[in-house]
Amino acid sequence: MDMNRAFNLRNEDRKPEWKVIDAQGQVLGRLSTQIADMLRGKDKPYYTPHTDSGDYIIVINAENPFDR
Repeated sequence: MDMNRAFNLRNEDRKPEWKVIDAQGQVLGRLSTQIADMLRGKDKPYYTPHTDSGDYIIVINAENPFDR
């Protein structure tokens, strides 16, 4: 890898994953910002703003997040 060149993710190179998130006992606002970052791909080291590098997310137990 040439360290003098910038890396840009192409649409052809993206590999989205499926993630399941359990909302049981989570604070809704904090969880929603984490999910938003995962959807945009900002949690990955190769985040590129002009490319959709995010994952697919399924949220379970979102009806009563504080029901313990």
